[in-house]
Amino acid sequence: MGETASYGSWAEARIPIPFGASGEIKTICPECSGQRKKSTERCLSVNVAEGVWHCWHCGWKGKIRRDPDGFRSDGYSRTAAAPVALQRKEYKRPAEPNPNLSDQAARAFSEWFAARGIAEHTLLRAGVFPVTTWVLPEKGSDGKPLYPKHLTAAFRYLKNDQLVNTKYRRLDEKEFRLEPKAELTLYNLDALKGQESAIIVEGEIDALSLLQVGYPAVVSVPNGAPNPDEQISASRFAYLNDDYVESLLTPLKRIVLATDADAPGRKLADELANRLGKARCYVVNWGEGIKDANDALVLAGADYLRACIEDARPLPVEGLIPLDDIYEAYRARYDREVVIIPTEWSGFDLVYRPESGLFTIVTGIPGVGKSTWLDNLVYQEAKYRGAIVAICSPEQQPLERHEAALAAIHVGKAFERFDPDGKPWPNRMTWSEADEAHRYLRDRFVFLLPSQPTIPAILERAKIAKLRYGITWLIIDPWTELEHSRPDRMTEQEYYSWATGMLRAFGQQYNVHISLVAHPTKVRMDSDGRYPVIEPYDIAGTAHFANKPDFVLSLWRDLDDSDSATVVHIKKLRFDDLGKRTAHAFKFLPDGSRRFIDLQPAPRRVKQGAD
Repeated sequence: MGETASYGSWAEARIPIPFGASGEIKTICPECSGQRKKSTERCLSVNVAEGVWHCWHCGWKGKIRRDPDGFRSDGYSRTAAAPVALQRKEYKRPAEPNPNLSDQAARAFSEWFAARGIAEHTLLRAGVFPVTTWVLPEKGSDGKPLYPKHLTAAFRYLKNDQLVNTKYRRLDEKEFRLEPKAELTLYNLDALKGQESAIIVEGEIDALSLLQVGYPAVVSVPNGAPNPDEQISASRFAYLNDDYVESLLTPLKRIVLATDADAPGRKLADELANRLGKARCYVVNWGEGIKDANDALVLAGADYLRACIEDARPLPVEGLIPLDDIYEAYRARYDREVVIIPTEWSGFDLVYRPESGLFTIVTGIPGVGKSTWLDNLVYQEAKYRGAIVAICSPEQQPLERHEAALAAIHVGKAFERFDPDGKPWPNRMTWSEADEAHRYLRDRFVFLLPSQPTIPAILERAKIAKLRYGITWLIIDPWTELEHSRPDRMTEQEYYSWATGMLRAFGQQYNVHISLVAHPTKVRMDSDGRYPVIEPYDIAGTAHFANKPDFVLSLWRDLDDSDSATVVHIKKLRFDDLGKRTAHAFKFLPDGSRRFIDLQPAPRRVKQGAD
């Protein structure tokens, strides 16, 4: 079946070996896969331990050289991390294609390309010839090809003005063949000489399309795009690891990745960008209904194709956002018409507007009723603005007690049988009302209670709640009831920064408003025996509770006066279009309904809109 080839490593042999593989495996043959219709068929049998292989399809066989000093089959020393010096592979030089055709075949060839918007002068310039050959060269038992010859386009691959490979493409069907054992390189490679910008496409027809409209510095990958789930081996892009190719690619300051608008094309663009450097890579948006450069030329015209290339955008890099990337959102913000839907707290709606993705700290003096007030706030948001709320409140157990408190707010009557003094509530809700409250609340509230209430555990369940129920609000009440284990090398302040950063990041990523209840440090009463209003830097634990959130709400009331109002002081407001730094008064109703009413209601509906 031919001579046994010898290589210094699996990478040199271009054989993809999965990490950790051992024994006998089957993989893709680099010698014949590019020439076959079933290009992903695993026809190469490899013994990883012995370093030998044999292809049952094309008969290619070989071995990894064994150095006397004991080099492994991956080409590295058993005693050192330095790779073995590899010998340069010898490639077969292909013969020039023979375009000896009848006039009828030559006309058919020209007409085929003309239908794709590519003129004869472009074909001549690119050295694309019509030939008749076997694109699928499998032979039968008699040694003769199993398939007939077909009219074929021969794409000549030149490297430093030398023919190194030829790709044949049937014109009546999409079948390809490269010359066996010839070198892989970029198509139209020599066009990059002396260039500072270039275009890389996925196929030769796309390269010709760009040549047609005036872009000479365009190259095509030789082996198409990888499947989206393909494990990329070292051999997949080995043609880039070449001194001559690098000498042409290195000076380029702008590389336009004009790959196909599908999943393989996007993966190819990503893989090329990773190898060529994302900083100089740009990507093309072909537009609706257009797949590639030739589609753009045929369906939309030369001017459209040129516009696509000229409008190529810098490859997105995580954390680097040009203003053009947010232009549509910027325009939408200008044109938006925002209606502030009033709740029963219409006055408070004017001074506190908690958008999704933001972060609120709720604090206050001891015994002021932070949790109950916050239950009222999110109930208003759920009832009037469609919020779906996840609540993690380890201290409010059992959970049915917490649901009962929400039911009281919903119905406006006491849920429990007796008041705190042991007397029956005169306005206790009926079971029918309580059952209706449950059916109402179950669509708007969900409880989170992991066995170990750490920040990661809570956010893991909040993510599930977002996917399952579409939550828009997350309450964590209070911070002191969570478990705060941290790695030995992480200081307490580093932990606070990390934890509050995770909360902010979750809210922004999943478009969820976060409300965290945080108690103050030990606060001394003033000379009148009353607590002062808690300031953000009075919150126990860390200054991060003052610095990280978008809002800080501080609740206060005169604990010695049962009729005193509960005053919510907005101590921090990051964005002045979302409220006002002020104080707002509420009255807690002592009728068992657990409701707060707004003592400063707004006189009218509020509307903000475009001019």
